[in-house]
Amino acid sequence: MLAALSTPLQSLSSPVIEPLPRNPPAPSTGCSRPPEGSPRSGGAGRVGRSLWPSAPVIYTFIEAQKANHRISRMCRALKVSKSGLYGCRDRAPSARARAEALLSEKIVRIHRDSRETYGAPRIHIELRTLGVRCARKRVAPLMREAGLFGCGGRRRRKARTTLRSRTERTPRLRTS
Repeated sequence: MLAALSTPLQSLSSPVIEPLPRNPPAPSTGCSRPPEGSPRSGGAGRVGRSLWPSAPVIYTFIEAQKANHRISRMCRALKVSKSGLYGCRDRAPSARARAEALLSEKIVRIHRDSRETYGAPRIHIELRTLGVRCARKRVAPLMREAGLFGCGGRRRRKARTTLRSRTERTPRLRTS
């Protein structure tokens, strides 16, 4: 018991907790995400978004900071390869990225034509009437990335099958 009380206060203090990096939406550049199970993906089997920024975001940061710091040091500190940086920069956008850019333009046009009132479900219906085949769950993230949102839906109440007046309540009968 006395040995525990004689320990220095420095060893009893809690460690400093650093804030986790934020994960902004990644621009569509055609670069792949980190493989599942890598330190940046959040571990194998993890569901959801990782806390580490995706590779295109890291590459964009390195390009912006290359005047201030050495590229090799930034790549080593951010755990990305230099070949990946140069490959991503020189590579043309993938077919998926080009298709999403085209779809985003259509979504923005439909949203603007609806006086910025349509949300993802209605925009999805409009796209279907135009002959564009895509899922609503593909439209919603593209709208979020573009900063678009609907005007909000109306709240629907569940229909009542019986109507009671507040004044005509039946009294409770006691049986004794």
